[in-house]
Formats: sequence, C-alpha cells, structure tokens
Amino acid sequence: MQVTGIELLNETTVNIELRSTSIALFVWLDAAGFSGRFSDNGFMMVTPNASVTFHSWTKISSLDQFESSLTLRTLTDVSS
Repeated sequence: MQVTGIELLNETTVNIELRSTSIALFVWLDAAGFSGRFSDNGFMMVTPNASVTFHSWTKISSLDQFESSLTLRTLTDVSS
C-alpha cells in the first residue's frame, strides 16, 4: 500500500492517489497538524487504485509540508 501522487487542487483541497497490490482492509489516512477531513477514511481498498481528497479547514501553504505530515495505515500495520 502506497501513496503514488499528491496534488494541490486549490489552497484548501489536496487529491491523494493510492495504490495497492492486494486488498487492504481499513485504510486510514492522517495529516498531522492539518485540520480538515478526508473524503473517505477507514475504508476497504478492493481495487488496485483509489483517490481520496483532503478538505482543509485552513489554507495549505506548503504541499511539501502536507506530504511529510501524511501517514497511511492499514489493518496489517496495527495487528500483531
């Protein structure tokens, strides 16, 4: 499971492209330090590619800063 692309659509909206080689259960995204919401979160990824949009409540001044704050987890990352 990996992030394959991040694009700033406008000053408060970021598009995130995801790719997985297998089914990923409970995909969870987090952008530490950014207030807002993801268009989808805590979902099952059953297709190889997915697109998720982050809607920030404040202006995103640096795409690099947003990208470095982004974490991606699945059930396999938290299970023993």
